[in-house]
Amino acid sequence: MIQSHLKIIVLKSLEDKTMTGYDLVKEIHTSTQHWKPSFGSIYPLLKDLHEKGLVSVKVSGRKKLYSLTPKGRQAITDIISSKERMYNITMDSLKGLESICNKKDMEFIHRLHSSLRNNFMPFKGVTNEMHELNEIIIRMSDSGVLDKNEKNIKKMLNDSIIKLKKIEGKR
Repeated sequence: MIQSHLKIIVLKSLEDKTMTGYDLVKEIHTSTQHWKPSFGSIYPLLKDLHEKGLVSVKVSGRKKLYSLTPKGRQAITDIISSKERMYNITMDSLKGLESICNKKDMEFIHRLHSSLRNNFMPFKGVTNEMHELNEIIIRMSDSGVLDKNEKNIKKMLNDSIIKLKKIEGKR
């Protein structure tokens, strides 16, 4: 799965400029602010994209400069169309949740979905922590620990909310 995401990121990165493999690694690291693909994944991918006719290669001294071909531009268009179809399917699915979720939950789900649609990752720097918290809460709920410790858990979460609001500058 990472390989296909990297493919999309590389194609999008080459959409407006010619780059070396090294430039691509730097650009991806800068744009994601936390992920730096290895050269061992970039160069084989660039070779594969070249073999499939999605990128062209121009040798300049010791450097290989990669740029998008018309076929590569079409691949980006196809990816965007597919993403749009998936977004619409997801929106239709979310409508089914409206009958079982409260308004506040639905607003959160729609905001998150909209952020992802616009390529904004709202939890980018804290994804692992958010995921771990989610997993713990679900495990606690499944085992009954959440119900037994609801008061303490709410206090811990509310303390965290107060601290986060201080960081945010609201208190």
